[in-house]
Amino acid sequence: METLLLEHNIISLRTAVVLDDGDLVYFMLMPKWLDPTVPGVADYGKSDATWLYRRKRSFTREVKLMRSFSPVERDVRPIVLKRPPELKLLWTEDGENAALFLNLVPWAFIHRDRRHGYSKGILRPSIGNPWDQKLFEQTFNRDQLK
Repeated sequence: METLLLEHNIISLRTAVVLDDGDLVYFMLMPKWLDPTVPGVADYGKSDATWLYRRKRSFTREVKLMRSFSPVERDVRPIVLKRPPELKLLWTEDGENAALFLNLVPWAFIHRDRRHGYSKGILRPSIGNPWDQKLFEQTFNRDQLK
């Protein structure tokens, strides 16, 4: 597992991380504390994460994947990257929500109140939440996006 991005927010004490397992790449926000006995920490979980993309395979391997039963990999957008992507985070002022930009394009965000991640890499809601432009614009200050 390779860490592509790791950033701590000094206001919320949350940590954003982008991980790559060689096939799938995902984005998550870690809780303030990792001790599940601390009140509120048990509420954090897999909903504070979303898939970003998967590496596109050879034609033969793509056909095999589409015929197999692997909903996560089938329902995550395949991408071909010639070089490592440029990743940048945008936090809300309170540090509780984070948006991830992939090569300068807003690509995914995690919304604290909704307890979900949203991503342009999600092709079908069976494995997560597809991008929500309206919620993105409501959550992140337009001045920050310029």
